[in-house]
Amino acid sequence: LLADETRAVRVAAARVLGTTPSLDLLGAQRGAFDAALDDLGAYAEANADVAETQSTYGSILFGQGRTDEAEKAFREAIVLDPTLSGAHINLAEFYRATGDNEKSEQAYAEAIAANPDRADLRYGHGLSLVRLKALPDAIEELTAAMRLDPGNSHYRTTAAIALDSMGRTDDAFALFGPTIAGGATEANLLGTAIQLGLKLGRYAETLKFAEALARLRPNDPQLEELVRQLRDAVQHGR
Repeated sequence: LLADETRAVRVAAARVLGTTPSLDLLGAQRGAFDAALDDLGAYAEANADVAETQSTYGSILFGQGRTDEAEKAFREAIVLDPTLSGAHINLAEFYRATGDNEKSEQAYAEAIAANPDRADLRYGHGLSLVRLKALPDAIEELTAAMRLDPGNSHYRTTAAIALDSMGRTDDAFALFGPTIAGGATEANLLGTAIQLGLKLGRYAETLKFAEALARLRPNDPQLEELVRQLRDAVQHGR
């Protein structure tokens, strides 16, 4: 579609391919991509007052190694719409990818000031604080993300791992209640709960998580053995 007769189609194709890392696979179509990218640049210029367009174009520029232009586009998107969380995330991740973790953290902090109830921003800020080894502040942000989006298993798992790394294993395990044991469908979530429960020696609660994981993986002999051992430990009060 890079050479489609309709400009909007060429722009859409360039938009998708521009953030794809395998552009070397284009071969003879690289010229068509470059032309479509020029079309996209003209489109972005004509829609310079649209935040989403600037943010998307910044991602494509960054994928092409045009870092100065990419940063400018991300910042312009934020100026146009400070509530557009995607632009803030793009800018923060741009700084992370270029090795500037402090600027990445600052970008997330600025984003949260404008969007305090966005779970994705609180989570990204938490990870940026982890990279700066500011774990107490990171945990505060990661648990905030989990509270704002309690159904996101990835947020919950990451918060638990961070708490455990600080020696707060009891607090980490407390993030996994009976409701999760009864209805979780994420293997990583249940696996983390099991690891923490075993570490604490809380076998009765851990058994519920292990049984839930066994229902997801009915033909896993190691898991079957773990369930058997946990049932034995609970039965004999160990």
